[in-house]
Amino acid sequence: MGGNTCWYDALYFEISNNGGISYTTIASSESGPLVNGGWHSFQYNLSSYAGQTIIIKFRFNSKDGWGNAYDGIYVDDVMVIQGFAPTPTITAQGPVVFCPGDSVILSSTSASKYQWSNGDTTQSIVVTNSGSYSVMIFDGNGCPSESSNIISVKVLSAAPAPILANDTICYGDSSALVIGNTGIFEWFDTPGGNLLFTGDSMMFNGTTTTTYYIQNADTGGFGPGVYYLTSQNNEPWWDNSNIDAMDQAFGPGNWTTLYYQNVNINSYLNNSTCFIYVEGSDCNDVLMEQFLISNLSALEAWVNSGGHLFLNSAPNCLSSNMNFGFGNTTLNYPYSWPGDVISPNPNHPVFVGPFNTILPMSGGSYAHATVSGTSLDTILVDQWNPNDVVLAEKTWGNGKVMFGAMTNHNFHNPAPEVGNFRANVLTYLSECGFACVSQLTPVTVVVNPLPVVSYEANPNLICISSSVVQLTGGSPSGGVYTGNGVLYGGGNYYFASNIVGFGTHPVVYTYTDNNGCVNSDTSYITVYDCVGINELNTENVSVFPNPANNELNIQFGYMVSNTKIEILSYNGQLVYSSFADNTNTVQLDLSQYHKGLYLLRLTSDNGEVNMKIMKQ
Repeated sequence: MGGNTCWYDALYFEISNNGGISYTTIASSESGPLVNGGWHSFQYNLSSYAGQTIIIKFRFNSKDGWGNAYDGIYVDDVMVIQGFAPTPTITAQGPVVFCPGDSVILSSTSASKYQWSNGDTTQSIVVTNSGSYSVMIFDGNGCPSESSNIISVKVLSAAPAPILANDTICYGDSSALVIGNTGIFEWFDTPGGNLLFTGDSMMFNGTTTTTYYIQNADTGGFGPGVYYLTSQNNEPWWDNSNIDAMDQAFGPGNWTTLYYQNVNINSYLNNSTCFIYVEGSDCNDVLMEQFLISNLSALEAWVNSGGHLFLNSAPNCLSSNMNFGFGNTTLNYPYSWPGDVISPNPNHPVFVGPFNTILPMSGGSYAHATVSGTSLDTILVDQWNPNDVVLAEKTWGNGKVMFGAMTNHNFHNPAPEVGNFRANVLTYLSECGFACVSQLTPVTVVVNPLPVVSYEANPNLICISSSVVQLTGGSPSGGVYTGNGVLYGGGNYYFASNIVGFGTHPVVYTYTDNNGCVNSDTSYITVYDCVGINELNTENVSVFPNPANNELNIQFGYMVSNTKIEILSYNGQLVYSSFADNTNTVQLDLSQYHKGLYLLRLTSDNGEVNMKIMKQ
C-alpha cells in the first residue's frame, strides 16, 4: 500500500467475514504497522478464517482540512496464502559424482505433490545428467513449501567410445573388425565378463553369430600432478583462501606448492603434470609478470601438448597491462574494479559442481582488472558492464588455459558458495584427459549359414556325337554351372562334349542366396566314343549299382526313344517290362524282387543289349 498523506491522515486494512456487515481493522497507520507516505508492505496470518468467505478492504481517511497534499492511495500485489508446507530435504542414494552411464536417485521428503527443478513430479527422480537439483513440495491443501536444499550432480568426462560397425559374413568367411579412433581398447565377451584381449583390431573367424563388448580405457596421458605457483613471501593480501580452495578441490597433501623465487618450471612442464595454478594477485603481480616474460613460450608449448593452466591476477602494484600470451590475451590494468559478477554461460561445468555455487556473486572488488583477447569463452563478466570480462577460458591445442582477474574469494559474497566456485574452477581444470573409461560399445558379427546346394548331372553319360546337352539338376534353382565345356545362352547352360573330348569331366553348380552366401556342389559327366550313332550296345549303356539292393539305374549315352526294358528271372520268366522314351536315364525299383541273378534286356530299333544284374 502507499500514498502521500499528512501526519493526521490515516490508512486502514480491514477484513469482514459476514458479507460486509461489519469489518475488523487488521492494520492501520494509526495503530501500525502501516505508516503514512510512500510504499509499504505487511503480512497477516489468515489461518483463523480458514473455510470462511472473507472480504478484504483498504480504506483511506483524509483529515486534511487546510492543504491539498493528498495524492491518493494505491494497492498493489495483494496475495492471500493459506500457509507453507514444511521445507523438504533431498537425500542422494549414492554418489553424486559418477561416470557416464551411471545414475543417482534423489529423494524428497514425503508430501502430497512434488515439483522438481527439472520438471519431474515424483518423490524420487533418477538423475543421469550434470546439474543442480532442488524440489518444492505441496501439502494436502495445495500449499507450497520453500525450495529444498540443492544437490549438485556431476557426470564426469569419459574417454571417447570406440568407433566401429557391425558386420555380416557367411559361414567360413572372416571379418576384420577395425576401430576407427585411437585409444586403449579392451574387448570383453559379455558386459562385466572376461577380458579377451586389448587392441584396436580383431580378425574374426568364428562360425556362429558373436557379440563383443569394447571399451576405451585410455583416460589420457597427462597427470596426475597438480601445482600451485605463488610467492614465497606471502599469499595475496596475507590471506590463505586460495590454499583453502586447493585443499577443498584436491585434499590436503594431494597438491604441491611452487614459488616464483626458486622454481624451474621446465621441470614440471611434462605429461606427468596435469594442472598448474599460477596466482599473481595483490603485489605478487610483479613476480607473475616477470615469470611469464621468461616462461610464456614454454607454458604455451606444454598446454598445446595437453596440459591445463590457470593464470589469475588481481593486480595492486603493476604499472600497466600484463601479457597473458596464448594468442595476445591481455590482463587490462589499471581498470575499474568490478564488484558484482554474472555469467553468460551459467551451465558451464564450473557452476555445476562438485560444490554448490550461486549467481550473481559480489564483493567490494570482485576483480581488479579485466581480460581481453581472441577466441575466449567467457565465464564471468561485470554485472553492470557485461563487456568487462573477469574470467574466461581458451582451448589451446590439446589443452586449455583459463584467464582470471579475480581477487581472493574472502572478499566475495555469499559464502560458502564463492569459495565453492573457486574450488570448482580448480577441479574443472584438473580434469586432464578423461575421468572415466568409455561405456561399453557392443559390436556384432552375424554369421549366416551357407545355402544347401545339390547337383546330380543329368545326363552324366554323353556320347561325343551328342555335341551339346542342356545342363539341369542343380538345386536350388537359379545357380550357375561352370567347368570345361560349359556354355551359356538364352538363359540356359549347356555342356558341349565335342569341346572337351573323351573322358570324365567335373561340372560345378554354384548358388548364391539372398544374404550373399555361396555354396556349390560338383557332379561329373563322362563323354564316350559311341559305336554308331544312337546304336544300342554295351558301350553306351551304363547300369549301376550292380549288384543292387533296391534301386537300379540305367544310363544311356543318348536320348532313347521307344526302348523296351525287360527283367527276366534266371529261369527265363519275365518279371518286369516297361518302355523308355525321350530320356537317357531310367531308375528301376527292385525292392519287391527276391535275391538272385536276373537278366536285363534292352531292345530298340537300333539294337538289343542283354546284361546280367544281381539283386542282393
